[in-house]
Amino acid sequence: MSGPDAKRQDGLTRYIAYLQDLTAARLGELDEYCTPDIRFRDPFNDVTGVEAYRRVLARMYEDVPAVDFNVEDWALNGERGFIRWRFSGRTKSGNPIVFEGVSTLTLDSEGRIAEHYDYWDPARALYEQAPILGTILKTIRRRLSAD
Repeated sequence: MSGPDAKRQDGLTRYIAYLQDLTAARLGELDEYCTPDIRFRDPFNDVTGVEAYRRVLARMYEDVPAVDFNVEDWALNGERGFIRWRFSGRTKSGNPIVFEGVSTLTLDSEGRIAEHYDYWDPARALYEQAPILGTILKTIRRRLSAD
């Protein structure tokens, strides 16, 4: 493999390694993996630009200082990459947080990430942990479940 496909595969594997080893202290390295105008989107954010993406990640570390991000599977098809991951950590108050998700990534011809879209269920991951709201959401989930 050579040319853009090889650069994209190398870029994707480097980005995955970066995400798995990411700490708040390493946020300054984000520019090495992403285009300056990267678009990042998740259930709570939709930002454009590497600085805006860095702020999203910095906020994550403020809310969840102890983070473990593990990529369990990935694929690359042309300029489109896919990663399946597991996020776990502890909030500032010591509460555990664990959820799984999938990301779609678009890579430029140099292997830099131009788009990173996260897909995960915030209701199950976060809202169901809240005392009153969690009870309501769990009841709704049980009522709508096929089981």
